[in-house]
Amino acid sequence: MLLAFLVLSILATPMYRAAKGWRAGLYLKEAQKALDKRDFKQAVLGAKLCLQYRNDSAEAIRILAKAADAQQDSRSLNLWTTVLQASGGGTDADRVAFGEAALRENLLMVAQRQLDILLVRPSPGKEVYNFAGLLAVRQRKPALAREWFQKALAIDPDYARAAVNLAQVLLLVPENPGVEREGIDRLLELAKRKDEWGLQSLRILTEWALATPSRRPPGLDPAQMLRDHPLARVQDRCLAAQWTIQNHPEKKLEIADELLKNAAELSEGDRRGLA
Repeated sequence: MLLAFLVLSILATPMYRAAKGWRAGLYLKEAQKALDKRDFKQAVLGAKLCLQYRNDSAEAIRILAKAADAQQDSRSLNLWTTVLQASGGGTDADRVAFGEAALRENLLMVAQRQLDILLVRPSPGKEVYNFAGLLAVRQRKPALAREWFQKALAIDPDYARAAVNLAQVLLLVPENPGVEREGIDRLLELAKRKDEWGLQSLRILTEWALATPSRRPPGLDPAQMLRDHPLARVQDRCLAAQWTIQNHPEKKLEIADELLKNAAELSEGDRRGLA
C-alpha cells in the first residue's frame, strides 16, 4: 500500500507541475490580451493570477509594470527593477522602460546609468535614442534632445513618439520664432492622426496656446480638434473648455453645463478628472 502511494506521488508531481504551468500560461495570455486592449484592471488581475502559479514569471511582472506605466503609477519603477532581476538583466526595451520610469520619479542619475548601458550596444534602437532625448530634456539640454529625437527618426521616419517629442521641444524651447512655428506645424500635422499620438499633439498645442496666448498665431484653434478627437477623454474636453472660456468668457456657464450634463454616465476615473 505504501509502495503504491509513493508511486502515485512520483507520477502526480510532474502532472501537478504541468497543470500549474498550463494555468500560468493561460492567465498570462489573458493578461496580455487585456493589456493590448488597454484594459489595465483585467491585465493586472491576469498577471497576478499567473504569478500565483509561477511566481518568478518575468513576463507577468512585465505586464504589471507596463500597466503601471500606462496609468502613471509610481510603482512601475520597482516593478521594472524586478523584471530586470527576474530576467537576468532584461531586454533593451526593459531597460528603456526602467529608465523612463526613473525619469518620472526625477531619478536622473538612475536614468543616465541605463542610457550609458544601452548606448554601448552595437546598434541602439530608435527607442533608445528617444529615451536619450527625453533624458536630455530633463537635463535642460534642448539642442541635444533634438539631436537624439532626430536620430530616432532617422532609423524610422514614421516613429510617431519621437516625432511628437521633437515637435514639442521645437515649440517649447525654440531657438527663434521660426523654430517655434516649425514646432506648431509639425504638431498640427501629427494632430491629424487618430491614435494616441495625434491626441497628445493636440494636448501639447492646446496647453501651449493657453499658457502663451500672446504668441499664438492667428487662426490657431486646436481646442475643437482636441474635443473631437476619437480618443479624447473628459480631461481633454475640460482642457478644450478652458481654451473656449479663455477666448469667450461669456460662455463659461454654458460650457460648464455641457460638461456636467453627462457626468452620471462617466467612469469613476473620468468623474474625478471632471471634478
